[in-house]
Amino acid sequence: TIMAKHEWPINAERFIAYFDIMGFKNMIKTGNGNGNGNLTDLYNKFMTLIKTNIKGNRRTRITYYIYSDLIVVVTQDSSQDSLKQLLEAAVKITNQILNLDWGVSGSIAKGKLIFDKQNQIFLGQPVVDAYLAQEDVEFYGIVICDSAVEEVKKYISDVKSKKITKHLSGLLKEDRLHFKTGYYSQYHLRWFDYEYNEKGPKHPYYIKKANGEQIKHKMITMLHSTKGKAKRYIENTMELFNIDA
Repeated sequence: TIMAKHEWPINAERFIAYFDIMGFKNMIKTGNGNGNGNLTDLYNKFMTLIKTNIKGNRRTRITYYIYSDLIVVVTQDSSQDSLKQLLEAAVKITNQILNLDWGVSGSIAKGKLIFDKQNQIFLGQPVVDAYLAQEDVEFYGIVICDSAVEEVKKYISDVKSKKITKHLSGLLKEDRLHFKTGYYSQYHLRWFDYEYNEKGPKHPYYIKKANGEQIKHKMITMLHSTKGKAKRYIENTMELFNIDA
């Protein structure tokens, strides 16, 4: 678990990100990581990737917990620096899950959150908001809850006004998205916007074109090998990111 070296307040305004690995229950039943080998080995690989790529240091304002197929990331406070670190983590986690050919849906919320790191207690409205938003997502991706939208807009505006590297602002977009409750516009994290990288600023968290082509191929393969409700998630994702089957 990543923690800042100094104590975190228990009751504070924070951001929270909630991720769900889709189809995990079925993988547990079969012991097979979606056709890619032993689930235990893949899961350990995933845990190692998370620990390696989301490192803690004196300036770290995020911490994460993994419970089976659920990943929760919490920030120390509601500052723009905390949001930046959370977005970086969200891009990494999403790509690491998808690189294992697993589906993922998630959300980011903001609000007053009681967080007892010692007893691993999460209590507050943003937990509810993040959970309900993630449950409604019907594509592979991370949506921004209404409670966090204004902060995301402010982050994008501040970064642009300073005329510095756009960083993750280019991957935060408002698009029409597929939800179980309908098809409507909402901000989300465009983790697969690799075409933007060629024109925009280079940054280690952006997806390189070669990796983008690899993920594109994986999405097509997953589409042809998936049946039932899960196939709709893949189709909606491919439509969002303009991937032709």
